[in-house]
Amino acid sequence: MDANDHPSPGSRRKWTRERAYVAQLVFGAGCHSPSIGPRTSEMIASLGLTSEMTALELGSGLGSGSLTIAQASGAWIDGIEPDKSLAQEARKFNEGTKFKDKIGISESLQDNSDIQRHRRDAVLCRESLHRFGDPKQIMTSVCELMKPTGQLILTDFVLVDGVEEEQLQSWIDISPEPMQLWTLDQLRELLDGCGFEVHSARDETEEYTGTILQALHAFATGLGDQPLPVHWREWVMVEVEYWARLVAMFENKLLQLQRISASVKAKS
Repeated sequence: MDANDHPSPGSRRKWTRERAYVAQLVFGAGCHSPSIGPRTSEMIASLGLTSEMTALELGSGLGSGSLTIAQASGAWIDGIEPDKSLAQEARKFNEGTKFKDKIGISESLQDNSDIQRHRRDAVLCRESLHRFGDPKQIMTSVCELMKPTGQLILTDFVLVDGVEEEQLQSWIDISPEPMQLWTLDQLRELLDGCGFEVHSARDETEEYTGTILQALHAFATGLGDQPLPVHWREWVMVEVEYWARLVAMFENKLLQLQRISASVKAKS
């Protein structure tokens, strides 16, 4: 990115090219959050995807998750990224890879004939459902796209019982996107109403907190070898502060990261 034209963060409640660029400085090329490649590989390991199968990724961010799925399994993968800026960057990122013909990035699931005509073996949604404006609509559409044997793996931030969303406002205020948060029971109920049978839910807060802290430490350590240009420092401070506040939400027992495994309900 041209360093001579770099606006300040200003309004932080949206993704911009600058914030996407800085996220990749912190977490690596194609990554808008920590350890996307290793986490995605681990999450899909149980799905048994092959090169003949098709998958869907909800909230594909800057593209590295979709690329990891294609690399690890050879499966055909469509990524749905609701933010236009991230979707554009994801397409650029994957265009330069040998898996570009197996990866598609779109901004919407609805009214997309290329996506609609293929039934999916698996769907992955990594900390992204809260970013979609109408989660019930999107998950109902996803369920309808899945094969009868289709599997869903979803991780997302959930409110601890008794916590009100207002208690997380300091973190929400610097999120680059609007979000909806719910409790684990509410998320289970949502998925059930959309046609999914939830098999398990696992609290991964501790592991995810460690992943965040490790990524931030690695970034800070690397700055000693290559100091950050002055014009990016404010952007980096915003990005790091977002993740630091998220860690505080975890440590104060206000928020959890839960992993849900589900499948399409059997037809009665």
